[in-house]
Amino acid sequence: MVKNNTASRKGVYKDLDGWAGGPRSLTKVENSIKHDETHVTGNGRFAVDDYHVDPDIFAIAEANHEQYVQDRNEHEAKVVIAGLEAFVEEYNKHHDVSYETLRSKKYLANLTEDQKVGMRIKSTKYARKNKDKINKRAKEKYRTNKEARKKRAVYAKKYYEQNLKKPDLFKHEEWLKKRISGSY
Repeated sequence: MVKNNTASRKGVYKDLDGWAGGPRSLTKVENSIKHDETHVTGNGRFAVDDYHVDPDIFAIAEANHEQYVQDRNEHEAKVVIAGLEAFVEEYNKHHDVSYETLRSKKYLANLTEDQKVGMRIKSTKYARKNKDKINKRAKEKYRTNKEARKKRAVYAKKYYEQNLKKPDLFKHEEWLKKRISGSY
């Protein structure tokens, strides 16, 4: 039954063109790639040889395209940087530890021992070279911040009382009391 139906349907267009190719044979549409065009493989572009393009005009079009690509990349970079800045600002609002501190800790945690030694050497050289500048900046910061001076004074007094003022026997006695009570 199916074979009879398909056989009868195949012959419907037989009389129209003398070829039983179906409705596609009724139209004379040419192929999308013409005979005088060249298909360039590799990046999927078409090189059209039909129309002559002046090399100067082609160079201008190519330069405009390059400029467009550079402008687009620059715009995308600006958008990404603006997004990162907005993220960092919001992160710092809602967290106790700033984003920069977190990134710095992650960076330092991933360093190898050789990199850490190299950083120490580099910072030591910088400190020796710029000793006066560092001391001047620290003194200015210390003078302007009264709270920091008060905290430093309290800390120094506490450190002196805990570590320097007491005789060794008293320190040993305190340590023994802590050891016996189990709080040490």
